[in-house]
Amino acid sequence: MRLSAVKSEIPNAQKLFFDANEGANLTFGHIPIGASDSMSWYTLSETSGDYSMDKFSIAQDREKLIPFIKAASEVKSDIHLWGSP
Repeated sequence: MRLSAVKSEIPNAQKLFFDANEGANLTFGHIPIGASDSMSWYTLSETSGDYSMDKFSIAQDREKLIPFIKAASEVKSDIHLWGSP
């Protein structure tokens, strides 16, 4: 499935998860840090030996994870998010 098709379904998916009237009314969400349980494994610093973290980047999270977080927050402003590596 193309990323644009996935992005268009984010609001509907979040409504089904978090909306009090039309969804499951969930109050907690899990955020993987470094994508240990995402569709593809990645870290936030892919450069070996980069101890100063010069190559640290959340670019992939900006594209895939952060839009889901924002959409969930729009549906349930008091959502509690749990992040784990």
